[in-house]
Amino acid sequence: MGLASTLVCAVLIALGLRWIRRDTTATYRWFYRALLVNLLFTRVFQFDVEQFLATVSVLLDVVLLGLVTMALSVGSVAVSVTSPATVQTRDR
Repeated sequence: MGLASTLVCAVLIALGLRWIRRDTTATYRWFYRALLVNLLFTRVFQFDVEQFLATVSVLLDVVLLGLVTMALSVGSVAVSVTSPATVQTRDR
């Protein structure tokens, strides 16, 4: 099961990389999903094998999840400020 969750995580990261030049918000959403799968499934199985390494990995995943969440929130603010609907309401 640990291998399956790692493969799912890799697929989600690949999907995010596919969007990297076109839509950074979509990229961060795919990375967010990959981190959640990694944190909630892969690390659980890693604790069974190596507790200390899994603890360090969980801390790293939580930090990365926080960074991606912050990037998503900043990106959504930037998108809402520069959206065409906002520009049209100012012209009226």
